[in-house]
Amino acid sequence: MRKFIIATSLALLSSFGWSQTEIDSVTIKTLDNQHYYGELFRITADSIFVYVEESHLKGFAKADLLGFYKGISLYSEIQNVSEPYYVSTARNNGKGNNYYKNYFLFGNNISYGVKDNLDLTFGFEFISLISQNGAFLPIIQLGVNYGKPINESVSIGFSNKIMFNEKGGLIFASVPVTFGGKRSNFTFAPTIGMISDDDNPLFIPMINWNVALSRKTRLVTDAMIINEYLVGTSMIEYTFKNGHSLLFGVLYSNDFVFPNFSFSIPFGKWKKKS
Repeated sequence: MRKFIIATSLALLSSFGWSQTEIDSVTIKTLDNQHYYGELFRITADSIFVYVEESHLKGFAKADLLGFYKGISLYSEIQNVSEPYYVSTARNNGKGNNYYKNYFLFGNNISYGVKDNLDLTFGFEFISLISQNGAFLPIIQLGVNYGKPINESVSIGFSNKIMFNEKGGLIFASVPVTFGGKRSNFTFAPTIGMISDDDNPLFIPMINWNVALSRKTRLVTDAMIINEYLVGTSMIEYTFKNGHSLLFGVLYSNDFVFPNFSFSIPFGKWKKKS
């Protein structure tokens, strides 16, 4: 049945005059529930070739497809892959795909997809305003995340986060390496941490691990080790039809386990598509 549907779709598209010179965009859905958006290059007897990720030509065997159609799929644009929770991956959300993310009510972060392989972020927290009688200004965070695919399943990137207020600052410089697809993948991000009043940099291993459980849900795990002290979170992410995502789970360390939650709201290019 699946092969019949794909073959019929291709035949109909051809019969309606959907020639290669007329195509602006296509969406492809694969058997492993991945969605790809790009410009069609060529259709052969057994394969489809599409330009994805800034002119990177990728081939798809027709036998591996669940869907193929003209235009942009909502789910191909809702990605939230650059920072599924906090640890940066070597994947990027794509040009025009922007997100507001909330961390446990007090933390806020906005990510801008400047290019297909470059995201800029801005964040702040306001717990400082309600604790210690407002003695400290909120911590501001600025970030940049750049990623580049090495092949179909491996990407490498650079991520930099700067956090500061009037009391000082902290810099995280990471080189994330991501293995896998867009929704199910594993990232190892060796990181150097530098504190403004300390001349000794810290080596901080970080990981992010995502497992797609269904089209709308996946398991998202972050972890980092700072001076042999483990801090991590494991959460279930659920994405609604409107693209909003809710994450709920636990935050844990060597000393504690707390409930944790977050939500993200996309805005930008994908909202103008259907």
